Formats: sequence, C-alpha cells, structure tokens
Amino acid sequence: MRLLADDLDGLNAMSLRETRDERRARPLPWLRMGLLSAGMVAGLAYLAAPPRPAPSEEPAAIPLAPLLAPPPVWQAVAHPEPLYLFEGIDPTSYAWEVRRHVSGGREDTLTFGNFGEAGYGRLTVTDGATDSGPASFYVDLVRQSAQAGLSIVRSTQAAPLATKFGPAEIAAVTMAGATQEACLALRVVIPEAPFSLRGWVCGSAQQPAGDAQLVCLLDRLTLVGGEPGLKALFAWAERRRAIGCAPARPHMESMANEGIAGGEAGPGIPERTARPTRSSRASRSRRL
Repeated sequence: MRLLADDLDGLNAMSLRETRDERRARPLPWLRMGLLSAGMVAGLAYLAAPPRPAPSEEPAAIPLAPLLAPPPVWQAVAHPEPLYLFEGIDPTSYAWEVRRHVSGGREDTLTFGNFGEAGYGRLTVTDGATDSGPASFYVDLVRQSAQAGLSIVRSTQAAPLATKFGPAEIAAVTMAGATQEACLALRVVIPEAPFSLRGWVCGSAQQPAGDAQLVCLLDRLTLVGGEPGLKALFAWAERRRAIGCAPARPHMESMANEGIAGGEAGPGIPERTARPTRSSRASRSRRL
C-alpha cells in the first residue's frame, strides 16, 4: 500500500510540473486579446475609408495664362479731317482712308475707282512714320498690293522718274485681282522728312498708263492742312512742278513764297536730281 501511495504522489507531482510548464509556454491572455482587438480596428478602418480614384494615364491639365495680343501698329481713323486733295479733281471721285501710327504718323490712302475699271489708281501718302527697316521697291510694292487685296504677277526693273517731290522709282507691273491689269507702280521716299508716296495707276488696252500720267497725278496732289514741316515740304515741291501739268493754285504759290525763300531745296531736304520725263523732253523739243 505504501508503494502505491508513493506512486500516486509521484504521478501528482509530475502532473503539477507539466501544468506549470504548459502555462509558461502559452502566451499571455491579455496580449492575445490586445493583438486581436488591434487587428479588428485596423480592418474596420480600412473598410470605412473612401475608395481611391484609379490613376489616370493622361497628364494633368496645366492652366494657360491668358495671351494678350499687342495693339496694332496702325489704327484706322473713324472721322478724319482732309489733309490732301487732288487739284482739279472732284473729291467725290476717289475714296479716302486714314490710319494713325502709334508713333503719331499719319497715312492717307486715296483710291480712284475699282480694280479692273479704266482709270483705276491708288496713292498712299505717309507722313511722320517710317518703316521698321529698308525694303526694296519690289518688296514694298508686294506689301502695298497685298493691303489692297491684289498680287503682283510681273514687274520690270524700277527706274528713276523726276517729280515735284524729287526722284521717284517707277516700274511697269502686272497686277492680279479678279482680272489682270497692266499698271505703273511708283514710290517716292524722303527719309529726312519723313515722307513717302506709294501707289500705282492702271490704264487700259486703248490708253495705257504712262510716265506723264504719274507725274501730273503727283503734281495735282495738294495740301489743305498739316504741320509746319509738311507745309514747308509741299511749298518746296510746288517750285518743282512739271511743265505741261496744271499750274499751281494761287494759295499754293503763296505757300511756296512764304515757306521757302531764296532756294530750291526744302528745309532738311537736299536738292536731288533725276532724269527728265519723256513728256517734259517732248515739250521742250516742241518749244525749240
């Protein structure tokens, strides 16, 4: 009996040691509960978060700054005062447009009739404004014709022609619009003023435009206002009118006498020469 009791005591002691060892091997219950609770909270937070948008393949649009165009260099004048007239020609027979340059210069464009009609012509008078840079006669002509809605098909080499404003460059050209017309283009540039004349006259098959027509057209251009410098320029020009064109009007003769006395060259404008026109040579030969 004693041996049996000793065996039972031994078994009980072993069971107690095994139970203590198992407890030591198991994790603490509060730690297990804490980890479980943290996992549940994280899962609920993930499920409650709003869905993320799918990444776009296109780049985000960048707002562009507003682009403001600079004001035009030339601006049309709505109700201008007349500055030029053609002597002996009804003012209602030609159209008249005026533009102002940002620097203060003025550009008057006088147009006779419509392209394709007999007697069509266009003359642009610019005072107080210069181009951004020198341009050849042909480049200048192309630019001017484009403003009138026309193009240049052919052009001869520019040649000098004497006018009351000094030497002009002229060339026979073929201009194209609805039709093609044979015209004479001209340019007079006085950089010292600054002052320029640009344009063309077109004739017909029966009466083509000639040098004398250009010279007399410029001779008829008169001033009815303007600054003192422009008046002095026209007074100087009145002394150089071509023989055979209409004589100067009385008030233009008085302007010439008052504006420039004792010389042919205008203020700041050197005397310049050019070959005489065919019409002036013919008139001199007839007188001889």
